Amino acid sequence: MKDSFKIALGIFLGLLAAGLCAACIFFTASFGGVAYLVSLIESPNYSTPTSPDIFLEPTSEPVAGHIKQCDDLGLSIESYRVSETCPNGLGQPAEGAKFVIVEIRAINFSDEVISFPYIDFLLDDYQAGLGSTGDCTYNDEAFGNACWQSGGKLFPDVSCQGWELYEVPIAFDTSTAILYASFREYENDVVCDAQWSLERP
Repeated sequence: MKDSFKIALGIFLGLLAAGLCAACIFFTASFGGVAYLVSLIESPNYSTPTSPDIFLEPTSEPVAGHIKQCDDLGLSIESYRVSETCPNGLGQPAEGAKFVIVEIRAINFSDEVISFPYIDFLLDDYQAGLGSTGDCTYNDEAFGNACWQSGGKLFPDVSCQGWELYEVPIAFDTSTAILYASFREYENDVVCDAQWSLERP
């Protein structure tokens, strides 16, 4: 009788211990495990793996006058001005519009002669051009003409500078405007996108 009681008591204690272990595991998984994961996430030594950013050069946030390099060509905003006349001093913007004239500089950072690419410029959503009145004309100081004076070749450490013209509404805010530049150099299949704030932050 005593042996049967011992066996029954052993079975009962074994089942009780198993139940307590199950409850312990459940509690740990439900509360302690969650708390542990939270503590790991909040720990400064823990970082969630992330995929690397995919971007086109150049990558840094630009400021006015900051050189942007792509395929050894640097671009920078030298200055800008709001004007009621064309860059050559003749002609005016359309009624309700104004001109923003941006002086842009390019420089060859390489040790070789490079062919100057065609660069597409946008001021916010406005395309560079000559305005809508037909009064403005390109001169030797226009960016494209100034940079093509050597047959479209830019020698090492040589720079060129010229204006790009934008016709924008009178209410256009230059303090928040962004200049975008984009070109593709087909010989080496290089694509470059850059942007600058007209004004320093």
